[in-house]
Amino acid sequence: MNCQKVGAINRSSLIGHRSSLFYRAISVPYGWVIQCRNHLYDRGWLSQRRLPCRVVSIGNLTVGGTGKTPVTIAVTEALLAAGRRVAVL
Repeated sequence: MNCQKVGAINRSSLIGHRSSLFYRAISVPYGWVIQCRNHLYDRGWLSQRRLPCRVVSIGNLTVGGTGKTPVTIAVTEALLAAGRRVAVL
């Protein structure tokens, strides 16, 4: 039988795998908390607030590599070109 090493596991891929497992593990309780919060809003136990201005939300809690920064820059430039006041938080 001829056994060859197909690929070596390097340290960075192991760290990436561990962090992936960590985020997968915390995603379940996080999902429960968000479902509970949404239920409280649906029942009217938590109230929404109206702001005196328009709000544009770009992206979510995803960290890195999803393109939020370039989209934010493009939207900001378009709104400024249209004469709008813009604040990025």
